Amino acid sequence: MRNLIWALGFFIFLTGCAKSPETETDLIHLIPQKTAAILRVPQWENFKNNLQSSKLLKLSSETRFYTELDKKSELLKHFNPSQESYITWIALGDDDYDLALISKASKNIIPADSAFTKLINSYAYEGITINGLKINNTEVFYIRNDSYFLASTSKLILENTILQSNSGRDPEDESLKKILKTSSAQSPNLLINGAYYKSLFRDIFDHYRFQNSKPAFDWVAVDLEIEPDALEISGVLQFSKQTNQSSELLANLEPTSSDIADFIPVNARGYSYFNIQDWETYKSNLASHRGALLKDFQLSAADFMSSTKGIGSLTQENNTILVVSTSDPENAEIQLRSISGEAEIFRELPIRKLTDSSLFQIAFKELFNPPAVHYYMSWDNHFFFARTMEELKDLTANYQNGAVLSNDASYKQFRKNLSDTYTAEYYTNLPKSSAYLSKKLSKENAQGLKNLDLQNYPHAAMQLSASDDYLYLNGGIYETPLSQTKSQVVQLASIKLDNDLLNTPQFLKNYRTKGQNILVQDVSNTLYQINQSGKIDWKKQLDGPILGTIEQVDLYKNGRLQYAFVTPHHFYVIASDGTIVKPFDLDYKNTITQPLAVFDYDGNREYRFVLVQDRDVQMLDREAKSVKGFKYDKAETGISKLPQHIRISNKDYLLFPLANGDLKILSRTGDVRVKVGDSFQFSDYPVFTEQSNFVVVEPNGTKISISQSGKVSQPKSNTNTDLLFARNGSMEAKLKENLLSIGSTDIELDLGIYKGLQVFTIGSSSYVALSDLQTNKAFIYSSKGKLLPNFPVYSASQVDLAASGNSGNLLLTCKGESDSVIIYQINP
Repeated sequence: MRNLIWALGFFIFLTGCAKSPETETDLIHLIPQKTAAILRVPQWENFKNNLQSSKLLKLSSETRFYTELDKKSELLKHFNPSQESYITWIALGDDDYDLALISKASKNIIPADSAFTKLINSYAYEGITINGLKINNTEVFYIRNDSYFLASTSKLILENTILQSNSGRDPEDESLKKILKTSSAQSPNLLINGAYYKSLFRDIFDHYRFQNSKPAFDWVAVDLEIEPDALEISGVLQFSKQTNQSSELLANLEPTSSDIADFIPVNARGYSYFNIQDWETYKSNLASHRGALLKDFQLSAADFMSSTKGIGSLTQENNTILVVSTSDPENAEIQLRSISGEAEIFRELPIRKLTDSSLFQIAFKELFNPPAVHYYMSWDNHFFFARTMEELKDLTANYQNGAVLSNDASYKQFRKNLSDTYTAEYYTNLPKSSAYLSKKLSKENAQGLKNLDLQNYPHAAMQLSASDDYLYLNGGIYETPLSQTKSQVVQLASIKLDNDLLNTPQFLKNYRTKGQNILVQDVSNTLYQINQSGKIDWKKQLDGPILGTIEQVDLYKNGRLQYAFVTPHHFYVIASDGTIVKPFDLDYKNTITQPLAVFDYDGNREYRFVLVQDRDVQMLDREAKSVKGFKYDKAETGISKLPQHIRISNKDYLLFPLANGDLKILSRTGDVRVKVGDSFQFSDYPVFTEQSNFVVVEPNGTKISISQSGKVSQPKSNTNTDLLFARNGSMEAKLKENLLSIGSTDIELDLGIYKGLQVFTIGSSSYVALSDLQTNKAFIYSSKGKLLPNFPVYSASQVDLAASGNSGNLLLTCKGESDSVIIYQINP
């Protein structure tokens, strides 16, 4: 949350969708007076997860604004609202703010642990209890009743709230109420008060000074979509004609397209552009804004201005060039020639010198404060005005060389996120603009901005579109996709969990996107779902550690997959949105000792779920009812491995490895189908089939064959050394000491601690994965035993490998640090 004002302020300045009303709230009367900004959070946990996964917001962590705001917002982290909440920034003066947290009352909003509660001191004010506590030498105060919870870094804010409530004069900002209704109820919303916007900005960029001190708008409300690789905003800017705000100048100007990017050099810092399709509408807005009668309102160069259909400015390192698009270039040229003289011919284009350098300041100073200009040139229906001829020459050279934004591949990709039509558009090159803005800061503040690594976020834009009584806005900052070259490995994300990992991250299908989700559990038994971009979708507290891997099922036979698994005392089926699928929320008093086995005999999704509690066996159907007719409900000794279903020649076999070395091979009903007289040493690798026989792999790698009649063929073993074994289809891999064998290919590895040998078949290709936990490296080999280019990669666990969707790339996930999950993308 602490980044959002920084992000929006940075974003809007650097750059220079209509919604139906959705949000209603009964907390608005609690919002303090002099509130400069409001962050509304509908779902606290989701919002924190989004912030945690956002690579863009993490970039600002070294800025002074982040650090200072973090000190105060850290206090509010100790409260846990479960319902709609507001964080407000209340102005104390020109450059300081207090914070307040407002939420509907909820059961666990205040931590119950004694370490927290013993810090609380209380006092009565006007019959209301105000609680206070000191954390890291900073105080925070709160009041709580049956309806709401209010916390603040200032007790004065709470006392004023109590006085207002007791007097029955709760102040409500009608304009705030109005714009709040335009915001999405499902998304986080950021609202900024136009009266304090410029002071907020100066708090971030302390050396910057605005040319105009008047508010540009009343309130702006934006819905925030925070993704790991993007920050998207959409919302409404509200203005009031009665208070003389400059945003009213865009009223009733119809959104349209423009070709401005055809002329903006790729080295530009940014541009702003305003589509003025109807000059008379703009002139009327300007007259009203200045309190003049339209019939008496006159502007210089009126004949030139009358054909203007768009105006804007592009900024480079130390200069600004104005761009004017016209519907009648011949008449516009005639009008300009009357106030100019030829200065020079450059590449067959005349550059002319103006006699009136304030030509545009009179008509547009409130809209975007154009600079004084002395020269101009034109091509097609566009005119360009600059302070010097050199600036126009550079512009012309870039245009003729094609070094413009419209030819830039990353800009064209970025442009797909924006609307084709708008009333106003603000664009910035983030790396160039951050370097420029660092010069507008004190040395203390500048260093954090200079350290921002924005190379993967080169573009940002915001658009305004006039409609009704509002200006609708949309825009965003997006990570530019890394260029994909042959055999490239890219780390897409590193996701930090709340605690250390308990198990290895696992890919499971995302039925909506056809890509992958990652499921992983931490040591607090919290289960996380992470999408393949690195965003935490949800977290769910479980009663214990998951046994084995998570299975996917389709209980409703509609393609919407669920997750099925067991903990030592519970059987869960969870939907992809994190909700439990009833009736699969089953408690077990006796300990479950093996992972969940899921059988789908005929591939018709009539599942059989097998749960093992030492010797006891329970088989449930897809409605969580015991399967009648299944007789094997108690084994002779404890079951030592995961039960399996194997089909050979249309016959079904259920396999139960026992602790005494026996292998029970049963029919669907639990009767003995194959009687096996020998006993075995079972390894971690499951039984598989080869040439219509069952094959048991012992820890030393010995492969023991069992026919369907029960005959056992066991070769003599030449070693007692354990080895790693993996198989998928006909593809086999094994590792003995440091010799890796893939099919008939032997590969000598460096000495290490190797774990997680696996064979993956993805599409028509097979891959062998192996991890060295001594050096924290993961290796991926082709089916021919060739190490994939750019491997090994960092990994502190065994890996999982899957297709990324329709891109043809692979995804690899593994443990990074003790509390983090890594996602790699492989272009094999």
